[in-house]
Amino acid sequence: MKKVVLIHGNPLNPDSRLEKEATTLSKNGYQVSLLGWNRWDMVPAFEQKAGYTISRFQLHAPTDVAVIFFWPIWWIYEFIWLMRHQWDIVHAADFDSYLPALLASKLKNKIVIYDIFDFLPDSAKLPSLIHNIFTKIDLYLMKFSDSIIIVDKYRLKQIQRENNPEGITIIYNTPEDININQKPHSTSRQHDKFKIFYGGTIIPERDILSVLRIVSESNDMELIVAGWGNTKLVETVKFYDKQYENISYIGSVPYGEIIYHSLETDILFALYDPNIPNNKYSSPNKLFESMMCGKPIIVNDDVTMADIVREEKCGLIVKYGDYDGLKNAILLLKLNGNLRKELGDNGRAAYEKTYNWNIMEDRLLSLYESLVKTKEET
Repeated sequence: MKKVVLIHGNPLNPDSRLEKEATTLSKNGYQVSLLGWNRWDMVPAFEQKAGYTISRFQLHAPTDVAVIFFWPIWWIYEFIWLMRHQWDIVHAADFDSYLPALLASKLKNKIVIYDIFDFLPDSAKLPSLIHNIFTKIDLYLMKFSDSIIIVDKYRLKQIQRENNPEGITIIYNTPEDININQKPHSTSRQHDKFKIFYGGTIIPERDILSVLRIVSESNDMELIVAGWGNTKLVETVKFYDKQYENISYIGSVPYGEIIYHSLETDILFALYDPNIPNNKYSSPNKLFESMMCGKPIIVNDDVTMADIVREEKCGLIVKYGDYDGLKNAILLLKLNGNLRKELGDNGRAAYEKTYNWNIMEDRLLSLYESLVKTKEET
């Protein structure tokens, strides 16, 4: 039985993408461990889950760009952990986990996979000189991986591989399908207030404040926010929770609860500031969760997910930072149940045809089988 270590520099509480990959691998004959970095959460150093284990480095660190000053400590810990444990494949998510994994894999002559959730140089607003340095380093080091995984086809341009996609597998940030008896219909739920749900990272670049303002001004809308992130913004969300009965903050919750609230909502939203380079290529979980749940989503223009929404006709598109445009989009969906159902049904059809997790599972398993076979032949 091949042993796999999947690594990401966050608390893994939850990490929906990495945990889906871990579950897929464990169900198909791999012995799986996860290694994470508990930078901000209250979670144990070790946890046993169905099919895999999670180990966490317990060192709190900033959630913004200042985290780079803590990277060397995390890198040393990750490298020592990898050298002390036995494994056949290391699957590292993002640059902050990839460097020690690459070094350990070469020293142990093992397989290394680079899973690029977010391309490091584009993840924050950086001076051009620093951006160019990080870009050259990341692009150079990814050449030494045995394989690269990206989250959608648009990332090929971001990592400068449009003309050379060989060795790259596309696995979308899509959820596992729900039981057929649970599948929702956008107009079937009965409740007094129009419900909006957000589950994800709480940072200023998601324009959550605008949605808080819009809902706070209405007596017949409800907003539920789940997640963790920027401390100041989280405190603001908590303030709205205390001040307004129709706004609720439920904190960091298991991924299954994210899906539950997505099923029970009327609409979702995913707003990503396009001035941050990486956001231009974002195709977040929330987009595919909305598709799977048959719910319309509001996204902003000038980002990859807007192209997907436009192509699949599964939501509305607004300009980022346009408060009135966002408010009008929310009100349009609130007042038009037929439109909600049409957009939601379109999203569900796209999920079943193109973005179903079963399709992603097959890609992941095929990749692993190919890498193992190649390694055994050399």
